[in-house]
Amino acid sequence: LLNLPPQISSKWPLVGRAPTALCLCVISMLLCLQSPASCTTCPQKCRCEDQQFYCDTQGLEAPPDGVDRGALGLSLRHNSIAELSPDQFYGFSQLTWLHLDHNQITTVQEDAFQGLYKLKDLNLSSNRITTLPNTTFIHLINLQILDLSFNLMTALEPELFHGLRKLQILHLRSNSLRTTPVRAFWDCRSLEYLGLSNNRLRSLARNGFAGLVKLRELHLEHNQLTKINLAHFPRLWTWTTLEKLDLTGNEIRVLTPDVFETLPNLKILLLDNNKLGSLDPLVMDMWRFLGTVGLSSNLWECTKRICSLATWLSTFKGRWEHSILCHTPEYAQGEEILDAVYGFQLCPNFTVPPPVVLTTNTLSMATDASTGTTAEVTSSLSRWAVTNINYTGFKSNLKLPPSPCLHTKKIKCTR
Repeated sequence: LLNLPPQISSKWPLVGRAPTALCLCVISMLLCLQSPASCTTCPQKCRCEDQQFYCDTQGLEAPPDGVDRGALGLSLRHNSIAELSPDQFYGFSQLTWLHLDHNQITTVQEDAFQGLYKLKDLNLSSNRITTLPNTTFIHLINLQILDLSFNLMTALEPELFHGLRKLQILHLRSNSLRTTPVRAFWDCRSLEYLGLSNNRLRSLARNGFAGLVKLRELHLEHNQLTKINLAHFPRLWTWTTLEKLDLTGNEIRVLTPDVFETLPNLKILLLDNNKLGSLDPLVMDMWRFLGTVGLSSNLWECTKRICSLATWLSTFKGRWEHSILCHTPEYAQGEEILDAVYGFQLCPNFTVPPPVVLTTNTLSMATDASTGTTAEVTSSLSRWAVTNINYTGFKSNLKLPPSPCLHTKKIKCTR
């Protein structure tokens, strides 16, 4: 290339050799043919790395020009995109993840994601989306993670998630959903996590969760649910995979046994901050495999109606993270349920004394009042009961709160 014949070199009158620029161009072309990734250009407002394009916080109203069509990932977070038009990402056939969260998207046109057959992760959270057409995700046959949280949706189209058979994680929290369509998730056969927390759900459609044969976590906390219906014919449908059900912060007053007949392998049940006053013994019979339960901040009535719950708690081998306190009557208000049942003798034949309450905030050392000697208290933090007290060198007047004399203002004790 450097020593050309005269008839060719005459085309460059200033020199008799081929320009250096031409040599570099040819070399670059050869490198691109051998490794296409090496000749990818990066748009001015983006950061690029290994076919991943990060164009965040640039005030963009659309994807920037110059993003390589062979890109594997594209982040457009924290921009000013307001609408996704049809074929917006057409040609990005290699894209595996697309992050569009924290924009101002109000409208997503049909076929906006056409051609993204390899996409596995789509984030549309923290936008202003009010509705999505039925065919929005129909082309995303390999999608595994979909985040639609923190939008303004009040309803879901009945076939919005149709075809998403590989979807594993679906976030719908913090919208304004009032209900879910019947069989809305029927095609989501691989879904393991469904988040519907912080919406306005007042009821659940019968068989609304049908088809979720692999679901392990269902989050329904902070809605307005007054009752739970998981199946129209519970005896004919069993949800064997579900391990965690979060119902914290709803308006639930009553639980029926048929709800838990469909959940034989439930391990974590959170019912804190509801309106429960008592529980049917048959309900707790269904809680055979629970390892964690949340029952705090309910309207527990510490009369004889509380006996079935107290009996269950006294034999429960799992843990609860927050204290379960009496709400009524007034003389028992604020007392631990087990303390009240034992101290006020609410339940006949209830002979198990309430255990000393130790939580993660309790000091692990106690001091004898007369000698100042310190004793080590070893406890199982997954339960309330003290499992061992080791102390030497002083009398047994270590000041640990005895039961039922935990609250001497309300319970008269004799020693």
